[in-house]
Amino acid sequence: MRLAFTIFVGCLFLFTGLCPAQESTPEVDIRLANGVPVEGTFSSADPEGLSIQTAKGTKLLPWKYLSAGTRWRYERPMLAKLKAKRIREAKAAKAKAAAAAKAAAAKAAKAAASTNKPAAAKTAPAKAAKAKKDKAKPAATTTSTWQKDATKASIPAELAAGMAHGIDFKVGQANIQSGVLTLKQEKKFAVYQQFMIFTFLKKKENFNGKKFKIKSNDALSVPHIHFIYTMTDKNTPKTEMFMKGYSMNLEFGKISGNKIPGKIYLCLPDKAKSFVAGTFEAEIK
Repeated sequence: MRLAFTIFVGCLFLFTGLCPAQESTPEVDIRLANGVPVEGTFSSADPEGLSIQTAKGTKLLPWKYLSAGTRWRYERPMLAKLKAKRIREAKAAKAKAAAAAKAAAAKAAKAAASTNKPAAAKTAPAKAAKAKKDKAKPAATTTSTWQKDATKASIPAELAAGMAHGIDFKVGQANIQSGVLTLKQEKKFAVYQQFMIFTFLKKKENFNGKKFKIKSNDALSVPHIHFIYTMTDKNTPKTEMFMKGYSMNLEFGKISGNKIPGKIYLCLPDKAKSFVAGTFEAEIK
């Protein structure tokens, strides 16, 4: 009996030596397009780029600077979620508009019956359909227009708005991060639009009282513009970049807390003549 126990214990030690504890899989590095790993940890994935947490704070890396593996891991899931969200919002808006049109038609039919006007009852569905169509199309958000030279244009006092590839644009969110000013479309619109201005300010510089007047023939040391847009709620966002050829008048006020007021008149040289003009208040991240 003692000999059997001794053999059993020996086999147990031997099996333990042959099967070491499984090591945990190391976290995959975030890498640049040239393969160099980025120091820091993942924070969030947004259409404008990947945010990572470093020892010096949060840093935004545009997608085009990242490796294919990193973009596959972080950008594709983010775009899929964004597309699913837009589809849900579009379906909800369509259902709401249909319910409103149905209610309007019922109300018009009831009114026509009570006043004994058959003609009015016949025209009620057509009027309801027209009202539904007018409601689906956003109202114009600005009275400003695209200008050949925005530096000579007067910046309107209204909230920044304009046109993005032929679709009405109105700033719903503005922020500044790592020297980049981002103006995003209002959430009530089904499509995704935003203007990103890369100012390339130095670390010791801030936006207090800063002014940028850029003409279309300026090419050296000018901000870069990233214009991100979708044509419908079913499209994946596209990006157009402008390093010259655009005109812009951008002015900032004084920082108060983590916010700073500003005003802008930006006109892009794209075929649709996209632009944004007016005032905004940006959150500094």
